[in-house]
Amino acid sequence: MTQHSTGEHRPRTAGWHVAVVALSALALAVALGACGSASKESAGAVNISGLTTAEARLDAARQIPAKFEAPGPAVDASKASGKTACLIAADLSVPFSKNAQDGAIQALKAAGVKVIQLDHKYDPALAARLFDQCINQHADVIVSDSLPSDLLAQPISDARNAGIPYVETYINDPGPLPADARKRGVTAQINICTGCGGRLMSDWVIADSGGKANAVGIWDQGTPVGKFQYTAMEQELNGLCPTCSFKLQSVPSPLEWATRLPTMTQSIVLDQSVKYLMPVYDDMATIMAPAVSSGGADGRVKIVSYNANASALKIIKDGGPIKADAGELPSWIGYALADQLLRILTGEKPVENENIPIRLFDTTNIASIDLNAPPETWYGVDFKSAYLKLWGLK
Repeated sequence: MTQHSTGEHRPRTAGWHVAVVALSALALAVALGACGSASKESAGAVNISGLTTAEARLDAARQIPAKFEAPGPAVDASKASGKTACLIAADLSVPFSKNAQDGAIQALKAAGVKVIQLDHKYDPALAARLFDQCINQHADVIVSDSLPSDLLAQPISDARNAGIPYVETYINDPGPLPADARKRGVTAQINICTGCGGRLMSDWVIADSGGKANAVGIWDQGTPVGKFQYTAMEQELNGLCPTCSFKLQSVPSPLEWATRLPTMTQSIVLDQSVKYLMPVYDDMATIMAPAVSSGGADGRVKIVSYNANASALKIIKDGGPIKADAGELPSWIGYALADQLLRILTGEKPVENENIPIRLFDTTNIASIDLNAPPETWYGVDFKSAYLKLWGLK
């Protein structure tokens, strides 16, 4: 079974001590507040079928998405005109969060919806006060990013008592709204497929290493949706690559990335057997990249991550330690959030999956990407026009 520890490196004699994992049954169970590590012994022959599978998934993910796939029936957005949406961001200083919010605001304003934008900075107590602000300003719908409903039970109840539906974001992978969230009063959710991102990260490591990777994943306890990503990372490595080794370490919250990640990175790369670092978000990766260099691991250690922010893609293009980055387009995510909100504001049924595509960027396709151009050009689909048409606004 998978082992977990405090996230610290244990003394070693010939590499890190690891445990043999049975490929037929793997389940990762990590409490959100716990630091952990997971590993598997590199032994046996390379799984050629696993390599082929990983490479095929990568080839598909590197391509421009084929088309816009409507998430559900058309919506008469004119019915939402004049209503107010209260958007409580997780942290507007993070590019992903701000860019997604900007997309949602642009889309909602196109539909005549008024927007109140706030920022809870991962603080449930502050989020509760911001809920009160939304309620007092008579919002017609409230959205909060990245805080699970069990931490917001009372504010959600207050909103429900005021007749205001609540939408949570980035807590799960796409799918049906969990029963416990519905019981707490959550009306709907909007999610990206972080599990898809985690699988692609592992596929890249498997293919690049020829099925012989020694990798360390780094996840963030302060962002619950990360559990879907690191679970997918580990399951993909264990399922397709019996000759790969994977360990997991953690940092407590995004507020500590800048102070904790450089030291953690330098400590990890002291182990000469480590070849890959897999931070779950590329805002972590951009902090870690200089530490790979200062730790003397340039050329040996490669970073693969998720979110496809411009700063991380530039490091790929410049030949730095970040070598691959998968992600959805933040402005597309914002339009998807607007779509879900418009469905609620017009009395339509929420959808379970907004069908937001993911693309992988690495050294095979980064030369074709103009990082000075709008990020929408990196994905090549006119999703904005498609959504406006779906809403009857074009």
